[in-house]
Amino acid sequence: MSESSCVGNTTRDEYRATVDKSVLFLEGRYETLARTTRKEMESAADTLRELNPGIEVVPHDLVLSSDNAFDVLGPAVARHDLGGPAAWGVIMAADAVGLIIGGLVALRFTPRRPIRFVVLIGGACAISPLALAGTAGNDVIFATGHDDTLTGGGGVDQFVFNKTTGAHTITDFSTIDDHIDLTALSSVVTAATLNSWFASNVKASTTDPSDTLITVGSTETITLHNVLVANVHASDFLVHA
Repeated sequence: MSESSCVGNTTRDEYRATVDKSVLFLEGRYETLARTTRKEMESAADTLRELNPGIEVVPHDLVLSSDNAFDVLGPAVARHDLGGPAAWGVIMAADAVGLIIGGLVALRFTPRRPIRFVVLIGGACAISPLALAGTAGNDVIFATGHDDTLTGGGGVDQFVFNKTTGAHTITDFSTIDDHIDLTALSSVVTAATLNSWFASNVKASTTDPSDTLITVGSTETITLHNVLVANVHASDFLVHA
């Protein structure tokens, strides 16, 4: 049997702590995880100040959302699933090349009605649907405010919704393994109102009875493709306590 790649690189206690944090994250216990992480960061900052009193450590609060998930989680995903930091470098380089090419095209192309052109392009980007897919392992997938098609891809997946707009579809939701995270939408549903909310907002789709339609807010829906409403339960949802 081959040894794990972490053997010799971490202690048993450090490995246990990492596993515990992963469990907290997957269970949606973000506040507990945030408090633990903040204490560790404050301890590391104190150690850094002791080593070099001239260093000033300035804390910044960063809330993970669909707007910054790519930049925040991208390097970690590249390191874990794509072979290392070099993969993230390639992605960033491709992004930069795209910006350069786009800039060159913009220099050579002058629209006759620039204001209308900008409005049309901006509108097209704003309403364009997105397809987000996970891996064969355990994934946390953040929906956006657009019309998203979300695919977990296997494993234990968590689909996070923190906006109240968009007509989303989850293509492979598993009522056994997966969860829908509505923790950020405490104005819509909480633990105290979950059962009544579930009874009123989780129905069979009128366009396809084999799908389940979830009405989150007045302008947001989630369709569970090929999932009968009878198989969906309140325990499939993670909500604010």
